[in-house]
Amino acid sequence: MKPTPISVVVTTYKRDQLLQECLASLAAQDLALGDVVVVDDGGQGTARAVVEACGPAFRYIQQPNAGMQAARNTGIANAYGDWIAFLDDDDLWQPWRHRQLQSIVKHTQAPVISTDFVKFVDDVDHQETVYEEIARRNPGFFDGLRVDPDKEFTPAQHFPLERMIDVHPFWPSSLVLSREALQDLGGWDVALKGVRCEDIDFVFRALSRFPIVIGWRPSLRYRSHAGNNAGDSLENLKGHIFIWQRLLDREPIPSALRLAVQTILIKKRHQLLWQAFRQGDHQTVASAYAALRDCDLSWLERAKALVSRIRWRQMERRDAGRTS
Repeated sequence: MKPTPISVVVTTYKRDQLLQECLASLAAQDLALGDVVVVDDGGQGTARAVVEACGPAFRYIQQPNAGMQAARNTGIANAYGDWIAFLDDDDLWQPWRHRQLQSIVKHTQAPVISTDFVKFVDDVDHQETVYEEIARRNPGFFDGLRVDPDKEFTPAQHFPLERMIDVHPFWPSSLVLSREALQDLGGWDVALKGVRCEDIDFVFRALSRFPIVIGWRPSLRYRSHAGNNAGDSLENLKGHIFIWQRLLDREPIPSALRLAVQTILIKKRHQLLWQAFRQGDHQTVASAYAALRDCDLSWLERAKALVSRIRWRQMERRDAGRTS
């Protein structure tokens, strides 16, 4: 049977060496890919040679810097396939990933696919996959989905959205969507340029509308390094809070789920206040405190907010003195 057309959209920005490794993993697929679109989001054009060296299936598109969301949308608009797989320029496909995706597309009807993956540092893979880690830390997270442990993927099912409010297993490089689903979603939200954890918005909107197939065989390698900011907990907290509050304000969310999101937001704002105070980010402490005014605050949190307010004003006066 002729393979289903699957395009891979790779976004890149001034990381030619990582991009070369990324594209090499695509070129090494045991079932050849027919279309790889690499979108250079504001780079200097040096990525073109990296892309063209990979063969005719690899196409290079350059655009002014507009953010990874806009770059992904550009890739979608220029891709040939009926299905679009996303890949960041620092991540790698295992040699069997394209064959795995073809099998999933052939045997299921879900317009959204995500597969398990492993993190790696300096080319050494973690022993535990990401989904295994999530299941260990959050017992019951995948309950009801893996109906047959001998199968490599689930049947198409609607994922329980309340489970992903505080746990986010579906990362951009693990995602594959049908073109029809992407058109229905309107692609990635370009208004979220620069917002950390922006993919939560896209995944929530997708899973609110469509069932998902989860592939259990890890076929993606996610690179952990300083450049992807995976360990910046303060900025990640800010991103989580911003995205979930925005979804509450913009999306028609059922009341029970809305309450669950609001509860998690309170928890995260408490975490943000403490983390920001530890890092000396007094402006963030003040904003977190203001957002929690209607909620119960401990005396210690109130004290931290007061100290931060004083220090923030001292810093403002000092800065004003320097510029006068």
